[in-house]
Amino acid sequence: MKKNRELEDNSIVCVSKTRNDIQENISILYLSNERVAIATEVEKREKGYSVKGVRNLPKLFCDFPLIGTESFHFPVIVNSFFFNPQTERDGIWLNNTDKTKKIENKKILKSAVTLYKDAVSRIAQDNFFDLYNIAETKTPFTHDTDFDKNWYQEFIQEPIREFLYNALIVELEDEYAKKRAIKDLCFPKTSFSEAVRNKVWQFVFDLAPSAVCKKNHLHNWCEIAWSDWKTVDYQELVNGVVRKENIYNLSQVLRRDENSTFEWLNSLGTFLLEDDNNLLLIQKNQITPNQNGQFKRATGLYIDTIQDDELVYVLELLGEDWKDILLL
Repeated sequence: MKKNRELEDNSIVCVSKTRNDIQENISILYLSNERVAIATEVEKREKGYSVKGVRNLPKLFCDFPLIGTESFHFPVIVNSFFFNPQTERDGIWLNNTDKTKKIENKKILKSAVTLYKDAVSRIAQDNFFDLYNIAETKTPFTHDTDFDKNWYQEFIQEPIREFLYNALIVELEDEYAKKRAIKDLCFPKTSFSEAVRNKVWQFVFDLAPSAVCKKNHLHNWCEIAWSDWKTVDYQELVNGVVRKENIYNLSQVLRRDENSTFEWLNSLGTFLLEDDNNLLLIQKNQITPNQNGQFKRATGLYIDTIQDDELVYVLELLGEDWKDILLL
């Protein structure tokens, strides 16, 4: 295997591999300082680069991969000659009796965090896509005796999460729109099934297109979400309709005519009733239109069994608007 390296755009390393007379070109997002380097593969696209994931790869290298660090969950690969690996070379010391080793390893990881933030800041609003692939921040799964969980969460995980929460890294459905920050978006509850998430995403997108991520990326983001993210459950979905107050306002937001708006509202009701627990939610919230098109609680409305428009009109002239209490 033969490799040629070329630096592009100050952060992309191009590697050419030749194996059995077949050449393969690989692009790597790469940043380094005198003690540590970070890297992840990126794939050249017509309009930029797609960031590839490192989920199934060793995350830590000491010149060679430390096999067993696939579940270390750092968002990119970290390579340092100065790491102090464990005897089996399947991890690094972060909590052991040798203070020198663990202190040095901790310094290297903190330095890697700085490089990581720099890398993401460089590419966030450039032509780089699929950044969820370098946003994994779960606590590493490793031997408790070798791992300082409290230190890692305070000095590695939380700084990365705070940074990512505010970074402009999330693509929207509109491919011409700028990326937005996690803090400015909402995501379906991660406990929902993928099918329910898809439907929730669609309803929220209809109401506020710039409030949700690109649909094809939805489950990728949900899989790496943590508790700070704004989520949409059934109640919040209903609240979005309640805030519109009437059919006219809802139709304006949806950019639909009245008939299409009623169809949309009916589809929302059908979706909610797929979960029996939502019957009370529909009954107690003002999302059912009366004959004036105003949203009311279903329990306060009546079916128009008489269907006498003339009578309703006369009563309206007398100051008693039955349309306010009759279902449309």
